[in-house]
Amino acid sequence: MKKKILIIEDDPNVIAFYKGALREKYALMIAKNGKIGLTKAWANSFDLILLDIELGDMSGITVCRKLKKHPSTNLVPIIIVSAIEKVESTIESFNSGASDFIRKPFHPEELIKRIEVHLKMNEMNLRLRNQAAATRKAKTEFSHFISSLAHELRSPLNSIIGFSEILKDQSLSEDDKNNFLRFINQGG
Repeated sequence: MKKKILIIEDDPNVIAFYKGALREKYALMIAKNGKIGLTKAWANSFDLILLDIELGDMSGITVCRKLKKHPSTNLVPIIIVSAIEKVESTIESFNSGASDFIRKPFHPEELIKRIEVHLKMNEMNLRLRNQAAATRKAKTEFSHFISSLAHELRSPLNSIIGFSEILKDQSLSEDDKNNFLRFINQGG
C-alpha cells in the first residue's frame, strides 16, 4: 500500500512537478490553500505533508503550527518548501514544528530521498512509542501481580505467625499444641 502524502500548494506548476515526481511511489492528495489543507489533513490520515510556505490565504508557517497543535496531525512529518532565501524563514519553519525545509528549486530525487528519510524516521518513532506503551503496560501488570502475590503470601503467614505466638503460652496442653501445629502446617 502506498504511503499517503498531502500536498498543500497553490501554484499549479509546482503541483504538476510534485505529481510527476511522486505519483508512482505515493498516494497524493492536493490542497490548493491553507484552509483546505487543514480540513483535509484533519479529516484524513496522512503519512507526510508537503507544505508551501507562501499560500494565498495564510502562511505555511501558520498552517504548520495549527497542524502541530492538532492531535490527529501533531505526529505527521511536515516538509516546508520555499523559494525564500532568507535563513529566518528556515528557522521559523523549524520553530513552527516542521520536520524539514527544502529550498526551491530542488531536484526530484532530493525530494524523494528527504520524504523517504522522514517516513522511515516516523515509522521508527511509532515503533518506539508502541514499545514504550507495551513496556508501561507490562510494568503495571507486573506491579499488580507482585501486589496480589504479596497479599496471597501474607494471609498464610499471618496465621502461621499468630499460631506460633500462641504456642509460646506455657499453659497450653499437648493436645492444644498439636492442634495449633496442625493449623500452622495447613496454613503453609
